[in-house]
Amino acid sequence: MISADEDQEEALLLRAVEYYKSPYLQETDMQWIVQRRDQLRLLNSQALISLGRIYKRRGDTENSLGFFTRSLAHTPEREDIHREVMNIYLKMGRKQDAVTQYKQLSETLRTSYNINPSRETQDLYRIVESS
Repeated sequence: MISADEDQEEALLLRAVEYYKSPYLQETDMQWIVQRRDQLRLLNSQALISLGRIYKRRGDTENSLGFFTRSLAHTPEREDIHREVMNIYLKMGRKQDAVTQYKQLSETLRTSYNINPSRETQDLYRIVESS
């Protein structure tokens, strides 16, 4: 059963996501504007993730997947969300998409931070590969 609180949370999050059309004052590089732009980008990503989790709890994999992948466009370093996407692809029988997701994450982590995915993510990748 979905609570009224969750319905209200969903409505507010959807409204917040709707208002975020593009990066804040993207043509301006003043430090305070850059900081605010980053804050808004992260808030938008978190709203998308929260919506993805709401739909995941409801068993709505298509909407969940959509919100999670949209959030990764703003925060591609979120390894936990890449795992969420990989798990959804695995449940949907889309093994190649899960593999591609892992490779995208690996590339992002390597180029941005010079690190590999965590053991947890590597274990999930092995499950994907063996399925």
